[in-house]
Amino acid sequence: MKLSKHLTPYPILNHEDDDYVKGSFDSVVEDDLEFGMFTLRIKYLLDEPELAKLIKEGKACFLTHIECTLTGYRHFVESREDGTSVTIPTSELADQVEISSFVVAVKDIDDYKNPAFNELGYGKNASFHIDATNVLAIGATTYQLDIKRGQQAYESIGDIIALKAIDSPKDDLKVSLDQDCIFIQVNRDIFNLYDQYKSAKKYTMISLLIMPALTKALIEMHNNEQTEDGTEGLESYQWYQVIQDTLTANGISVADISLDPGDTNYAGDLAERIFRMPLLKAMQELADPEEEEADEE
Repeated sequence: MKLSKHLTPYPILNHEDDDYVKGSFDSVVEDDLEFGMFTLRIKYLLDEPELAKLIKEGKACFLTHIECTLTGYRHFVESREDGTSVTIPTSELADQVEISSFVVAVKDIDDYKNPAFNELGYGKNASFHIDATNVLAIGATTYQLDIKRGQQAYESIGDIIALKAIDSPKDDLKVSLDQDCIFIQVNRDIFNLYDQYKSAKKYTMISLLIMPALTKALIEMHNNEQTEDGTEGLESYQWYQVIQDTLTANGISVADISLDPGDTNYAGDLAERIFRMPLLKAMQELADPEEEEADEE
């Protein structure tokens, strides 16, 4: 979102104009793509005391506009701190993403004065009424980010995990890793329920059945890596190669997998990130009133 110069009758701090005789505003954006989630870390650089005071008083805030014209995605991020972050599913974005930052009023501001106003343009001791949502500063840098990276690896994970019904009176779950596909073995009652709800309760099924299996696979990959001579049998399976490729596409090696829950690459956390944090979506599925009504009928 780009704003034209001289768009308003009041001064705007903007590197392209001389509305202010001193002061500056910009932002620094770092991006990261991991397991189908696009994360932006935004740091605001404001060097103008009166605008900083307005933010501190709750009369203004930093605002970042994120837009992908190809998909029609638009999102605004507000912050009163000098830094913030936002995470967006890559399914919402494609090709180029434009990111612009501003300082905007969040409340009406009467008689706004600033000694940094350019007297040649606005006169001495000029003051203005600022309406809520009015732009007060425009960041010097507009970012164009290319997010078309590493999509293929995410699509193949589902191909190497499957449920298998076995004749057993027990309701426990067994994971078999000795074939190209990871087989989750459950009794026929559980399998039938899975088959019934796998579409309507997709993330619930992932959380209850798929996640434990993937976590076990990651643990075995870690254990295999720690063995001095290694176990070539594991590495020859297709599931091992697919998971390894997915991790590599996100800057993680098999050697980075940890069994310590406090570590960033803890096996359980990696499984959640691979499936794009399914637990919240699973809880939302369970809370869906339409599903509850269907069950009652």
